[in-house]
Amino acid sequence: MKQKIQLFYCLLLMIGVGFTACKGKKNRHDDKYNDDNKPFNVLTFDTLKYEPLDGMNITRFVVDTNNTRRGSWGVMVRLSFDFQDSTSFEKLRQRGFDGYLVDMYVVPEGKPAGQQFNDLLKEKFLKSFLKEGNREVKYISEATAFKYKHKYAFREFGLPAGRHNLLFKIAFLPVKFKPDEQLSKFVRIAKLGKTPDFVFDGGFKCTTPPLKKVRVRVADIEFDKKKGKAGESDFTLLKIGSGYPDLYWKVFVGRDPVFRSQRDKNSLRYKGDHTSKPFYCTEKDRLTFAVYDHDISIFNRDDLLLRKRGKLRDFSQEIGHADVLSSRKIKTAKVAIEVLK
Repeated sequence: MKQKIQLFYCLLLMIGVGFTACKGKKNRHDDKYNDDNKPFNVLTFDTLKYEPLDGMNITRFVVDTNNTRRGSWGVMVRLSFDFQDSTSFEKLRQRGFDGYLVDMYVVPEGKPAGQQFNDLLKEKFLKSFLKEGNREVKYISEATAFKYKHKYAFREFGLPAGRHNLLFKIAFLPVKFKPDEQLSKFVRIAKLGKTPDFVFDGGFKCTTPPLKKVRVRVADIEFDKKKGKAGESDFTLLKIGSGYPDLYWKVFVGRDPVFRSQRDKNSLRYKGDHTSKPFYCTEKDRLTFAVYDHDISIFNRDDLLLRKRGKLRDFSQEIGHADVLSSRKIKTAKVAIEVLK
């Protein structure tokens, strides 16, 4: 095992990835900091398993523990696999399997990886991709290059600020599918290997920032009847109702939607949900509040009527002194993001 890790360590140095491999099982931390007292993105793995398939190479492995792209702060994992030949897939089909399910996740030490894998696969499975919480499952059946890129937001971990152990895993499990009886684009699992043919996992240290538990509160949303031409706001084949907008609002952290309110049909003043469910965010996360008009037509998508983006500090935190927003079609929208703890 030590020889495999040493060879893998040399490979990683040659391709210039940003981490340091460890051979021992004891904790060996890399606590280097810059002038801003922020950790460098150099990782020290306490454990590392690498059991390659025939012809497989890992051509890239990068873990960025201080990634703020796409509007959320967290850990970005990038992996690239390459196959020199199809030997492993030929052997796989001789055993009666179609291809591999690639199970991937990063979780805090001691916490489960979301929904149990076997329970997840009991549901209808879109053959190329499946995502549930912090877990992703992809399907490959040919010896082609395979790339994995995923962002794990700190808010999803729900950890207190400080240094934590995170566990990383990718496993290739043999799988055979059978068609779904009702939907052709879905399949079901006919046979799944009991153990993975390839496992690549490890544990690394990560410094997580403070989290804020917040919720969005809305005091008022009023549609501008004159500027918005409410009576002509929807194009439908059948003229049903007043033609006024079906208002609702959503909250995003980065690109991820965290709340969608109920719709208020044919209304100039919103009367639905005025408080979102609580969620976590960090000081660097980009928050978005947006108001939409639901369109029942098959020809149009829901219309975006108003949007405000910013970090937590850019929003009012008291509903009594809410931000008053407006747009071409929204006369007023009073919004605040309340910090619960």
